[in-house]
Amino acid sequence: MSAGSATGAPGRFRPCTLQHLQGLQVLQGAPVLLRLLTRQRRTSAALWLLMLWSLVAVAPPSYERTYPDAASRQAVIDLADSSPAMGVFMGRLPSPGSLGQVFAWETGTYVLWCAALLAVVLTASATRGDEESGMVELARGSGAGRWTPLVSSSAWVAALLTVLSAGTGLLLTVAAMTSEEMTVAGAWVYSALLLVVGLVFEALTLVLAQLLREPTAVRGVGLMGFAVAFALRVTADTTGASWLRWLTPLAWRDLIDPYGANDVGVLVVGLGVALAAGGLAALLHHHRDTGAAWLPEPTRSRRRRRVRGPLDLLLRLGARSTGWWLVSLVVLTGLFTGMGAAMTDVLDVAPQAAATLAALTGPGSIAATYLLLVAEFTVLLIAVAVVLRTLGAVGDERDGLTEAVLAQGVSRSRWYWARVADAAVLAAVALVVTAGATAAVAGSQFPGEQAAERAWVYTLSQGAGMLAVLGVAFCLVGLAPRLAAGVSWAVVSWSAFTVFLAGLLGLPRWLLDVSALGHVVEVGAPTAWTPLVVQGAVGVLGLLAGWWGLRRRAVPGV
Repeated sequence: MSAGSATGAPGRFRPCTLQHLQGLQVLQGAPVLLRLLTRQRRTSAALWLLMLWSLVAVAPPSYERTYPDAASRQAVIDLADSSPAMGVFMGRLPSPGSLGQVFAWETGTYVLWCAALLAVVLTASATRGDEESGMVELARGSGAGRWTPLVSSSAWVAALLTVLSAGTGLLLTVAAMTSEEMTVAGAWVYSALLLVVGLVFEALTLVLAQLLREPTAVRGVGLMGFAVAFALRVTADTTGASWLRWLTPLAWRDLIDPYGANDVGVLVVGLGVALAAGGLAALLHHHRDTGAAWLPEPTRSRRRRRVRGPLDLLLRLGARSTGWWLVSLVVLTGLFTGMGAAMTDVLDVAPQAAATLAALTGPGSIAATYLLLVAEFTVLLIAVAVVLRTLGAVGDERDGLTEAVLAQGVSRSRWYWARVADAAVLAAVALVVTAGATAAVAGSQFPGEQAAERAWVYTLSQGAGMLAVLGVAFCLVGLAPRLAAGVSWAVVSWSAFTVFLAGLLGLPRWLLDVSALGHVVEVGAPTAWTPLVVQGAVGVLGLLAGWWGLRRRAVPGV
């Protein structure tokens, strides 16, 4: 063989080298890892999809019943134009305010936010979470390619967002068949917007996963990025600097105007941003080792503090997360309650809207009905925070941290009740803080309606439902930790469905009673105490059953 052929001269056969084989195997094992990701997260993913699709399916018929013509929608259009709180929260309602535009402005905003938050949380979990738990190293050691973990995790999240978008498009297409103002073109433009915004937040979180080591840091900075995007959208709406809308995915809805202008050119820009961020994440991933990060860990400190038991450790580790939750809850409840006066004016002249609100919460004055709705939404968010904190016990057991703590002489009972106390402290503090924030704003919005008292009572009395959520979650932590995530999220999802949708659908009253939310002490009226007592009993018995189960099962049992 000539020297030229040996060195791989142009036009000659080039021998297969080890580098070539490695290049062909960079995605080795990707299908297996995709199936594993699906199996691990299928329950939570299915619950998210069902909850968001239910919201999309119910909203258009509800709007059509509540606002059957343009005249009945004028009050909402005036509210959107005149209420600063409404403008800050959801932006401006585009003209002429068709049913489709009302959907994209109100319910569509919530769904868009959920898609963005879902992309951040799942991407952080599927990248840095699996890397920290050792699954990525195990996959690489089992023959997976160099790029398999990154490509599999990003493809899995993108596929979930695509399924969410496609299902939303189909549901809105069905709605368009029964309403002239819900067009098919608007349905798929909104669905495409949902997908593009989710992909952008996923790609930006992928970049953060290369820069930061800890999954909590990736998730925290990603959620901070969502807050910055929201702040930019608010700035654009309140200052008239419309060019800022191009800088935040949460304002692209206003540029595209689904069911209105349907300007899909913005979607092309969004896809370009997602591809550019994804390319940057791939470049950063290529030049780092597994388990390494480009930036130092912001959560590490050289200071050493004496830890007085497992509860002290849990409270310190969760302090930052608790702070973020409290700030977010105070801001959201303040915004919702601040819409009260303007919302009252709308309901006074829009009997259909008042009837819809009464169907959600039951009969009562407009002020009482609205404050109860705010309290139910607030407690729903607190339930999400408490379930996340509770499921941390399952994650620690799966990662071997619980076994290490028990090996140091900490009893199972002490570990279990420390976990319970940590989640209970979060729930109690969040209930008190949000009730106080709501009461502080409600007094000026509903004078003469015992608004401050109602805000306190409606929020705090749902502590019995929060105890029931804690009892169910910790019962499963102690007895069957593998089922804890699925069943706990099912309880929260069912409670949200019954509170916000069951009344509109006319479901039987007993179904509404089987909920962790919505049962409150009435102000100035007789109170149905039976649901509150049952909730408290479920909570206490669930906590005791979990304690009994943990003392008798193997650890780890995940």
